Amino acid sequence: MSRRPIRVVLVDDEPLARDALRLLASRHDDIEIVGECGDCDTAVAVLLAKRPDLVFLDIRLPGGTGFDVLERLDREAWPLVIFATAFDEHAIRAFEARALDYLVKPFNDDRFEEAVRRAKAQIRQRDDAEVARRMAGLLADRGALFESGDGGANRLELRAEGKRVLLEPREIDWVEASGYTACFHVNGTIYRVRRSLDAIETDLERHRFLRVHRSAIVNLDRARVLHPGKSGDATLELQDGTRIPVSRARRAALEAVL
Repeated sequence: MSRRPIRVVLVDDEPLARDALRLLASRHDDIEIVGECGDCDTAVAVLLAKRPDLVFLDIRLPGGTGFDVLERLDREAWPLVIFATAFDEHAIRAFEARALDYLVKPFNDDRFEEAVRRAKAQIRQRDDAEVARRMAGLLADRGALFESGDGGANRLELRAEGKRVLLEPREIDWVEASGYTACFHVNGTIYRVRRSLDAIETDLERHRFLRVHRSAIVNLDRARVLHPGKSGDATLELQDGTRIPVSRARRAALEAVL
């Protein structure tokens, strides 16, 4: 008698990330993707409706975090979780201590397969009480683990051209979209990552950053002069002399915060 498929939900605000997860999951005959979404409210609704065995859960989401999603579920509705994370080793150790898996984006095929293998093993011998205990412990400790005074929760982890780079938001001058990559400009150095500007905007929205153009996000503390254009647009000059186009639709918002 064949086992029923493992029911999986994908929660990530980046469509490209969901595409990658869907493609990798499709290689497993015993995995069935029963839902996808990209924000907190929809994630809660989908998880309650679908009751999956496993969820790939991004930590940073529009409307809150992956932890907020879990807190809004009854314990009986908690699936096994593979977190997608950009946190540093301090937080990763917390995941490992509770035997919860994680993927640091961008992840490779081998790392995905390892996480899925572990999840399958847990699902086949699932102890709901043990899952609930571990998840409750993670949520109870989230403040100490992920919002500690060492600044770790505020840092951005980038996988840039095969290197791991940790940045404080205040170090970033501006970010621009370039084809399929985003370029972080940091004191004359450029770090290129495969990430959408929409997702980066979400990461930086609680800091002093503003999207001034569909292809540019700026650190407002680096702004020097706003040069008005002839058609309602403008050009923002940064302290290092860099000039960034400001779209007509976003000029008023920029003027309001400068």
